[in-house]
Amino acid sequence: MTDFRDHISAIKKNGSSTHFQSLIQLFEHKVFTMCFRIIGNREEAEEASQDVFLKCYRGLHNLKDESKFPQWLMKIAYLRAIDYVRKKKVIQVGFDEVKEMPGDVNSTGAGDLEASELLEKSLQILPPQSRAIINLYYQEDMPVKEIAALLDLSESNVKIQLHRSRIEMRRVLALKQNVKPNEKL
Repeated sequence: MTDFRDHISAIKKNGSSTHFQSLIQLFEHKVFTMCFRIIGNREEAEEASQDVFLKCYRGLHNLKDESKFPQWLMKIAYLRAIDYVRKKKVIQVGFDEVKEMPGDVNSTGAGDLEASELLEKSLQILPPQSRAIINLYYQEDMPVKEIAALLDLSESNVKIQLHRSRIEMRRVLALKQNVKPNEKL
């Protein structure tokens, strides 16, 4: 059984923990990535991911259309991660502010950090919802229409947030690398 729908059917029929473990293995990376991108802390993202799968197990019998399971699960992950951020009462950085981060590029030099680390730091500047949109669009290759449905946003709102997020990340990366924002990075 490789299709997630087969696992869901077996779980609904007899509560099979083996099938649920297989289901977790199929989706754990996506769920963790979503949580981590929003929360920004590995330990809390792991805890949130566990909460997501627990809620999934408890609510799986209510899922009517098994083909919608991935979207349903990602929505649970998104909402759980947002809850973590709200509980921590993290002060979000606005689009016109730059937050100093541990291991800041200015202190170590842009050459010392890999591009992926610099990109990850620029992602942390964005609000949680924008980080989720960036993750879903670029990492999960989810179309704008599905992202809009998942996050209860309009398609135009998703497109606007993608556009603004790219501009903000480009601006932050330019500041960190001491280049002009319009220069190609």
